Amino acid sequence: MRRAVLAAALMMAAALSPTRGEAQSYPQRPVTMVVPYAAGGGTDAVGRAVAESMSETLGQQVIIENSGGGGGMIGAGRVARATPDGYTILLHQPGLAAGVSLYRNNNFDPQRDLVGIGLVNVGPLMIVGRSSLPAGTFKELAAWAKSTNYKLKFGHPGAGSMGHFCGALMGVAGAPVELVPYRGGGPAMADTIAGHIDLTCVGLNFGVEQAKAGTLKGIGITSRETSPAAPTVEALGATYPELDLPYWHALFAPAGTPQPIIDKLNAALRKSFSDPRVLRTFELNGMTVYPESERDPAAATKLLAAEVKRLGDVIRANNIGVTQ
Repeated sequence: MRRAVLAAALMMAAALSPTRGEAQSYPQRPVTMVVPYAAGGGTDAVGRAVAESMSETLGQQVIIENSGGGGGMIGAGRVARATPDGYTILLHQPGLAAGVSLYRNNNFDPQRDLVGIGLVNVGPLMIVGRSSLPAGTFKELAAWAKSTNYKLKFGHPGAGSMGHFCGALMGVAGAPVELVPYRGGGPAMADTIAGHIDLTCVGLNFGVEQAKAGTLKGIGITSRETSPAAPTVEALGATYPELDLPYWHALFAPAGTPQPIIDKLNAALRKSFSDPRVLRTFELNGMTVYPESERDPAAATKLLAAEVKRLGDVIRANNIGVTQ
């Protein structure tokens, strides 16, 4: 009886898993890349550029599916529960690692249920403010807010996003803030430009362009060193270590995806790094590709594990919660 049950289980597993031949002929239909934030933000822009380039390499269209909400954990959960056949993949950022500690009722574990395809890019963010703010630096802004008993309205793309961390850690660094959640970085930036809120976090070069145009003020960047793209904007991480927040993107697949499929996706991702359209999108977001030695699938899996610990420590040390 036990042998019969075991045999039946093995047959079912074989039926549900892609065969070696299917892995070799992959992909035979379009691939869905889930972007767990609203259209119009930096993660969406990166995803669309990479997806277009990967489509050309794979010979099948890579379709973007925006699945926002829950600080990016709703879309991530959809991929974690997907069939591990390479046809549903995930583009995410540090919000994936933060969500492990922020959301206690997750119905999946990113480290258990996802596997790396490859690291995409990395760079700092810029904290920007409405053009009518009566201050131009972090220190001046914090002093003004305190003197007027005013809480700065800081828009972010949802709990667990890097924008959420920017805002919450601004408060830790001494600037009174009221965090305002949005369904993506694009809507938050639009409302900051319109003056409906005071501050938000954007990709470095998006912030530089808006600052040059006079539609937003550059308050600081989330790194320890100033950037050549914004040499006059303060590197907040040098004075406020909690605001040293590297921002990355990486591709993931459901755990159990056959290694030959992971390798094909990784090869297509790597090839996209020589595509001028992709590099231009990275540049506009103030981000660069990882070194050649950090472009294999294992590097993405390793970074996720390290970030789960790092951001978990930040969350616990500063009592950051999903309601902030």
